[in-house]
Amino acid sequence: MIETRTIHYEGARLEVLEFLADVWPHELPLNKWPSFCGPGSGWAEKLFPEKICGVPVSCLCFDHDCTWPMCDGSLEDFVEANMRMYRNARQLVFAKIKWWRRPQAEVVCLFWLVMVMTTGVKLYESQIATEAYSYPLDNPAVKKKLHRLAMTTLNYPQGDYAN
Repeated sequence: MIETRTIHYEGARLEVLEFLADVWPHELPLNKWPSFCGPGSGWAEKLFPEKICGVPVSCLCFDHDCTWPMCDGSLEDFVEANMRMYRNARQLVFAKIKWWRRPQAEVVCLFWLVMVMTTGVKLYESQIATEAYSYPLDNPAVKKKLHRLAMTTLNYPQGDYAN
């Protein structure tokens, strides 16, 4: 079972990986996150947009991308990782949009969940670590994602966040 913790970010309560909670870049605005949504290329890339109802969601994809390599390959871990991304998407998007747009946002979040539960199966199988990593930062896939986020964060000094 993947351990998580609740954080408060951009007006939403998000459930993120335990080891990410302490290093989450709270000062990085949603629109400054690098792209983590989608598999990176191919037709499935179009199924996972960077925004839901105008709200950037790359931070959710980042947590999700770090979760899959930490899973044990079980169906339970796969489903829980995807359901957590869905719950986080609802939390974040609902915190940022007007109440009357929530039904539309709910449909998009559900579509996102269905896509990751179906098209994501093959990608999930390729993401599962072939060896167990007791410490998440030992996992090369997780390390790569964290490096990309760290470089983005470093390129946006605190004074530039308002821009």
